[in-house]
Amino acid sequence: ADARWLVSAFCAWVAPTAVMLTKYRETVGHRKVVECIIIQLAFGDTAQLLCGRLLGRTYVCGRLSPKKTLEGYVGGLILTCAYGALVHAWPLADLVLVFVL
Repeated sequence: ADARWLVSAFCAWVAPTAVMLTKYRETVGHRKVVECIIIQLAFGDTAQLLCGRLLGRTYVCGRLSPKKTLEGYVGGLILTCAYGALVHAWPLADLVLVFVL
């Protein structure tokens, strides 16, 4: 069951990422791609870690990453969107795309 879920999640991530990478210059441009990397790697991962440690109870995909929690993922999404909107003035649709990528 975990393997099927993991393959589905991977495919759901690969499709929009592949499209975004082939058209990123027309879609968001180089500067936004750099901001995207900073927002997700520096802020998003840290937000997920902190939310998961503080609020995490529902573990997802235990074999692959035993300490990942749904609460950490959702909390990271909310905090990443708030950060991107307040600091970088990004619209919500771009921020969700950043989080998914």
